[in-house]
Amino acid sequence: MVPRLLLATVLMLSGCGLDRPKISSPDLDRRAAEVSQQQVALTNAALATAIQALAGDRAAGRPPRLDILMLSGGGAWGAFGAGFLHGWCDVPADHPLAMPRFDLVSGVSTGALIAPFALVGTRESLARIERVYRSSREDWVQLRSMVGMVGAPSLFETAGLDGAIRGQLDAELARQLVAAQEAEHRQAFSTSSDIDLGRPVLWRLGDQARLGLAASPFDSDPLFTALRASASIPGAFSPVPVNGSLHVDGALYGQIHVLADMRIIDQLVADWRRKAGPEAPLPAIRYWVILNNRLNVERKTIQPPWSDVALRSVELMLNAQVAAPLNRLALFAEGMRLRHGLQVEVRWVQIPADWRMPPDISEFHPSVTNGLSDLGLRLGRDPASWLGVDKLGLEERESSVHIRPGPP
Repeated sequence: MVPRLLLATVLMLSGCGLDRPKISSPDLDRRAAEVSQQQVALTNAALATAIQALAGDRAAGRPPRLDILMLSGGGAWGAFGAGFLHGWCDVPADHPLAMPRFDLVSGVSTGALIAPFALVGTRESLARIERVYRSSREDWVQLRSMVGMVGAPSLFETAGLDGAIRGQLDAELARQLVAAQEAEHRQAFSTSSDIDLGRPVLWRLGDQARLGLAASPFDSDPLFTALRASASIPGAFSPVPVNGSLHVDGALYGQIHVLADMRIIDQLVADWRRKAGPEAPLPAIRYWVILNNRLNVERKTIQPPWSDVALRSVELMLNAQVAAPLNRLALFAEGMRLRHGLQVEVRWVQIPADWRMPPDISEFHPSVTNGLSDLGLRLGRDPASWLGVDKLGLEERESSVHIRPGPP
């Protein structure tokens, strides 16, 4: 999110805060082993669900294919992604770049908040999450008073934002997520960062929805925890306690977490061959990446005071966290093609380089979120908005690494 939040947090909260009971090293090691086992089990379950989705394609006479949507972080700029998805609905179904029925949706930070609605994928669900961003208010995120900052878990109070998120997590959405996962073999994920154990944690939203539905009346806490933990900007927003650990924004460990590891792809290919037979065609994979941010850095003169230098440095660091995972995904796709002969496509879209954040207002100001939603809506309706890996490293972005498209 905005560098100002992070910089202000570092400067104002250093050395402040309430103490927690110290967790012994053996207990931390035990927790780390438990979380590792849980994450392995979750990954295996996700792979099994993906194989079922591919088997469904084959049974229906369709070429097996996985469509994977990845939604980046970006704070209130998630309004762009929400608007883009809503606009994408208007692309005719027979167009090669029409919105598919996603098999996997992965969201980080603000992308996590959009992910459940993107998995449901109806015009109604996408309009619903877009309305949430359009209804944003500056008081969703409020700076604490100087007195209130002493010992506080965060620089900002987020009661308004938390209420807006929780208000969308109802039993109907939970039932839709469970049905998508169990009946249609489609799944959505968010990622948070366990800062006690120092590792990313993957959440499968259909599993969280099922936990909420098991309670009577419906309990939104399991879904809320998975989404809010992923969107907890370190220091700026309060961390989310989960089983004795503190969780913050999943973007600490990158923007892309699902089916973006060669070992997992090796397992997917092996499982598919066992399921479909060694002569069956391998599945195609299409990655659709929506950046609620931009790769381009605005050039400007930075003044020498340390605060200006620090602010600009944080801005550049966050920008690199957006760019690097996309470059890695492009290289990873080429690796899958060379290693397994998979047909892999990577397409991405970003907030255009010429868009400028209005000065002197909060990112949650309605003029910002509505402007970004309008922009996303317009670009989503135009299939030409999608870029390929050949566009990485071009335009105004300068990099020492240039990705070129592989042979067809």
